[in-house]
Amino acid sequence: LIDDVSLKFLCHRKAEVRLAAASTCCCLLLRRQSEPTNDPRKASAYSGLVVDRILGRLVKCAVSDTVDNVRLCIIERLDDRYDRRLCQSHQVLDLFLVLQDQNFVIKRSAVRLLGRLSRTNPGSIIPVMRSFLSKIVSELQCDIDSGQAREEAIRVLGVFFKAPELHSLISPMLPNLISVLRLSENSSPQLVSVNLETLGDLASAVGDTMRQWVSTILPPLISVLNDQSSVSKQQTSLRTLGLIASATGYVIEPYTAYPNLLRSATDILPATKRAPWPLRREVIRTLGILG
Repeated sequence: LIDDVSLKFLCHRKAEVRLAAASTCCCLLLRRQSEPTNDPRKASAYSGLVVDRILGRLVKCAVSDTVDNVRLCIIERLDDRYDRRLCQSHQVLDLFLVLQDQNFVIKRSAVRLLGRLSRTNPGSIIPVMRSFLSKIVSELQCDIDSGQAREEAIRVLGVFFKAPELHSLISPMLPNLISVLRLSENSSPQLVSVNLETLGDLASAVGDTMRQWVSTILPPLISVLNDQSSVSKQQTSLRTLGLIASATGYVIEPYTAYPNLLRSATDILPATKRAPWPLRREVIRTLGILG
C-alpha cells in the first residue's frame, strides 16, 4: 500500500500533500515492536528491498524538499524502528547532508538522529560528528557578535551535549567549548540564557572534568544572578549553577569563594520581593544542591 499509494505523493506539487505522504510512510513503513500481531507471517511480509528503497526516498526528501516542514517531519519521525536500516552506508551519507540544512531546527533534529544511530554504526558516524562539532566551534570563534546565528549554533551544541553517544567527542574540545560559551555583558538576555543553558548541558555531559574551569565560569554566572533586570536570566543562571555543582561536586566551597552568593540567592525568596514562584523554586533547588 505504501509503495503503490503513498510514495508517489512525495513528489506532489503541493507541500501539504507531500507532508501527509511523508508522515504516512514514516508511520506505517515498519511495524512498531509494541504493536501485537496474530499472524507471524504478516509481521515479516514486507520485503527488505522495498523497505530500503522507500526509506531511501524518504531520506532524499529530507535532504532536498523545498519546504522546511516536510524535511523536519521526516527527520523527526524516523524513530528507532529504522535504526538498523538507516545505519547502512548509503543512507548515512545522505543523512550527513541534513547537517548542512539552513533551518537550525532541522539541523538539531539531525544531530539527535545521528547521535542515536552512532550506537549502531560508530565507525561511519563518529568521525563526521567530530568534524561537525569542530566546525560549529570554529564558526563561534570567528563570529562572536552575530546575534541570531550565534544563538542557533549554541542551541545545536546543546543538543549535541544531550546525546550520550556523542559525549566522547566533547572532552578533547572542552577548553574551546568553554571559551565560545563565555558570557558577554553586551549580549541580549535571550543569548545569555541560551549560553547558560548550554553550559549546564555541557557540565552534565562531561561531569567532574569541568571542575578545573569552575573558577572561570562562576564569576560571570554569579554576575548574571545579581542582575535583577531579567527574571529569565536569574532563573537560568541558578539552574546552570545547580547543574555545574551537581556534575562537578563543587558544593559548599562556592559560599566561601563567593561570599555574596548566599545573600544574593536568599534575597530572592521573601514574598515581599514579589519574585515569581518558578524563580523562587529554582533558588530553593540550587541551595539544596550546594548544601
